[in-house]
Amino acid sequence: MLGSVHNINNQKLRIVLNEHNPQGYQLYFEELYNMVSAADIDVIAHLDLMKCHGYKEYGIYRFEDYQEIIQQILKKAIERNIGIEINSSGLRAGLKQTLPSMNIIQLYKELGGEILTIGSDLTQSRNRWRQSDGSLSFSEGMWIYLYL
Repeated sequence: MLGSVHNINNQKLRIVLNEHNPQGYQLYFEELYNMVSAADIDVIAHLDLMKCHGYKEYGIYRFEDYQEIIQQILKKAIERNIGIEINSSGLRAGLKQTLPSMNIIQLYKELGGEILTIGSDLTQSRNRWRQSDGSLSFSEGMWIYLYL
């Protein structure tokens, strides 16, 4: 079962960012921690989804500014045997990075996390993503390999 945060106190993430900037990201990560602590899930989906709603107006958040709470989220996930999804949808959009960022994926690995799932939010085959540098490869609707 995938778990993700798309609303905070019944408000869409975009609204939360607009009304609570710059605290919007902190509120998001706190809500994510609450979900990971209590929800009956197997995998955290698109862990830093909030950046999709903020990068155009506010830029991509600085990992270092939220590293402490992200680490708490990942530790709790590992403790509860919850994995993370690496979602490629941000690579097709203006973000040009996965959800979560490689910083979070690396931290998850360093903390002992082992459960990964790969997602793409693809709804049409013409949106298949490919990258030639070998870091991630996606072809014919299937993930080929992933280097961490």
